[in-house]
Amino acid sequence: AFEQEIEDGYADIAFDNQISVADKTIFSRTVLKIITEGGIQNASKVSVSFDPSYQTVYFHTIRIIRGDEIIDQLNLSKMKIIQQEEGLDRFLYNGSLKSVLFLEDVRKGDVIDYSYSVIGSNPVFKGKFSTRLQTAYSFPVGNIYYKVICPVQKHLIGKNRHTGVEPLVKDTAANRVYGWKLNEVKSLRLDDNVPLWFDPYGEVMVSEYKDWAEINEWAMALFPTVEKISPALQQKITNIRENAASDEQKVLNVLRFVQDDIRYMGIEMGQNSHKPHHP
Repeated sequence: AFEQEIEDGYADIAFDNQISVADKTIFSRTVLKIITEGGIQNASKVSVSFDPSYQTVYFHTIRIIRGDEIIDQLNLSKMKIIQQEEGLDRFLYNGSLKSVLFLEDVRKGDVIDYSYSVIGSNPVFKGKFSTRLQTAYSFPVGNIYYKVICPVQKHLIGKNRHTGVEPLVKDTAANRVYGWKLNEVKSLRLDDNVPLWFDPYGEVMVSEYKDWAEINEWAMALFPTVEKISPALQQKITNIRENAASDEQKVLNVLRFVQDDIRYMGIEMGQNSHKPHHP
């Protein structure tokens, strides 16, 4: 029944994602099985995206399991690093890179097993941890396992959305370990033409922020109210203030200025994923 749900010619057997908060490290392992010839085309590639301004990728294993035979394909000399700016058509540039390895001699019935770690967290969050753990996909998954290892002095808050899975919590001398397990996760496919904002996929949200007020306090520091601005921009602000009869007119004039005279280009590398550039 599991294999009957697949569409791309391969079955996702297992997905393992473990996060060490103190080490700023995310370990991932993926195991999949090639079911049809089409699956060879669709699954014979290992790719990992990362931001080189604060992240490093370490590959642990890339192997093909064929019956009793294990074929090691972890060959870093054949790894390609590509810059694939998928948002350029929307004038967004984030500087992310992708490590890509094309697997050789993949056959129908093979099991592909690979694991890697991504080390580093965006400094814009100033050491505060948060993550989202997806519990449903548009394709079936045999087993999903999530683990978050957090120092005992940090307090994490979890909230579920469209899922009832609860963590198994264990304490050690230095850490509190949260684990979530899901087995035989069925696919959740959307109907055609559903609105973009509609997201029925379950997830567990985990955050070190205790409430929205704390998030607001963090965000306000990204938008300082006192900035040294250029004489030209200061003159524009003065003109807007002096030539508007009301606050509403001031706002409209500002909107027209931004929409008509400012070229938009989002250079969103590193901290600038959230922190705006100086005007």
